[in-house]
Amino acid sequence: MDRMPPADPSMFGEPPMFVPSAGVSLFGIIFTEEGAVVDNGSLHGRSSVEVGVEFVDERESLGSPRRVSLVWLAREGPPHDLQGYLGLVAVEMLIDQGAGRGWKDLAEHTNRMTDALRGTVDVGLLTPVEREQVRSLLEALDSDSFQAAPHILDALGA
Repeated sequence: MDRMPPADPSMFGEPPMFVPSAGVSLFGIIFTEEGAVVDNGSLHGRSSVEVGVEFVDERESLGSPRRVSLVWLAREGPPHDLQGYLGLVAVEMLIDQGAGRGWKDLAEHTNRMTDALRGTVDVGLLTPVEREQVRSLLEALDSDSFQAAPHILDALGA
């Protein structure tokens, strides 16, 4: 069987956007009564606040939902030699815990994960209290990486 010749890159138009190599790790941060915590179940829609929740298409169909913020954190570097914080992006969802129902824009969550992996920092959806909680968590996890990330320091008001 003959192999196809390599594709001519010019036939695809603009070059693709840079996506970091496998040396980038993605983490999910949610907010609980104790503050911001790493909850990697969120990477698969199974964070502690999402377990047991049926997600609906229409946010208006929820009774008394509460807003839940989620932050995607990207770190670059090999797993045992992490170089630093790369991207930090916030998204939100609505959860009516009593009814066991919630709403989130899954496409937006996915796009924002990609944004974090590409180094975007956007925490505009977070309240000042949530920003402070994320700042405290990142500093506690790795103070050196936090101090070496001026783009994240600025966004969190540190």
